[in-house]
Amino acid sequence: MSTWQAGGWLDGVRWLPSPNVGERPAGSEVSLVVIHNISLPPDEFGGDWVEDFFLNRLDPAAHPYFATIADLQVSAHFYVRRDGRVIQFVGCDLRAWHAGQSCWCERDNCNDYSVGIELEGSDAQPFTAEQYAALWPLLAALRELCLAYPRAAERTSHGRPNWFTTRTFASYGAHVKGSHGDTSLARALVIKPDPDHRDLLLGDDRFVVPGYDGPYGWLALPLDAHEPDWDEVDALIEESYRQTAPAARLRELDARRPG
Repeated sequence: MSTWQAGGWLDGVRWLPSPNVGERPAGSEVSLVVIHNISLPPDEFGGDWVEDFFLNRLDPAAHPYFATIADLQVSAHFYVRRDGRVIQFVGCDLRAWHAGQSCWCERDNCNDYSVGIELEGSDAQPFTAEQYAALWPLLAALRELCLAYPRAAERTSHGRPNWFTTRTFASYGAHVKGSHGDTSLARALVIKPDPDHRDLLLGDDRFVVPGYDGPYGWLALPLDAHEPDWDEVDALIEESYRQTAPAARLRELDARRPG
């Protein structure tokens, strides 16, 4: 269930391609994520100055500090605003200019093999709840439900968790078809219901047909628009599991059920 476009561009976030990029050296696969913080002016939040900085259009006259950095050429792959919005400046297949002269585990030039993420923030202030997002408690709850099924396992595909047996039966996060800047499904449960039940679910305005996988019968239920009904979520996951798991796994599941 891909959420990526060619070149390592992530669906569901805003794209602002930066000119400050380069090719990764041959054989330099991504093996590190570097998380920084940034705010412009320092310790001030809410403006578009960071975007301007990464796009080489920062006005040096707009603030005294800007005159000291306006000639620098830097970028990051991702920038997370205080309200949780995500902007991508560089495709992950390319090298962003975020780590400078750097070393990790005795390996120099972290830019060559890392993805850089900038959080709008400073060393003196905590990040926001929106930045940490409701991701972790939701993800923990989904993980607990999904991994309770027979022979279920988890893997990360293109940055999003997927739960599977021989085939995926649930995942977390999707994108809205035709809208790369719409993040309304970033915290959605994606399942494949029984075809007859799917028609009924489409009459419920909470359910959305996601991009890519929607035409193949999948539906997305945003979990951050309201307090999830975890009994309903569990039932949807089981229904999807039954649509995708091998017969032997279904017999094992039925054997666990009372009566």
